[in-house]
Amino acid sequence: MVRRQFTREQKLQIVREVLETGSTSMVARRHNIRDSVISRWVRKFKELGGGAFDNARRGVEGRESAEYRALATENERLKRLLGEKDLEIAILRDLVKKRSAVGRKVRASGQVDSGWP
Repeated sequence: MVRRQFTREQKLQIVREVLETGSTSMVARRHNIRDSVISRWVRKFKELGGGAFDNARRGVEGRESAEYRALATENERLKRLLGEKDLEIAILRDLVKKRSAVGRKVRASGQVDSGWP
């Protein structure tokens, strides 16, 4: 299925038809477009007005979302790294506790402490 491209004027004309007739499905059949697509256009038109279909607007949103995705990816990477470091610190703390507990047992029993194994 080939994706069709509609100009700003075509979209505005179709949205105006929907607003005049009040029937999205009738306009969708007339233009052979899915009614969900037209409903999205109408919603966007109601939110943003006449500038809803400006290509410049869409380009800015695309750059912002690409920047957002890049930041989100980096954020996830840094969270993973932080988690690994926290785990490493916890393991080292447990190791130090175990070694110091063994040293106390050896000293309490009166054996000569030879240091770390």
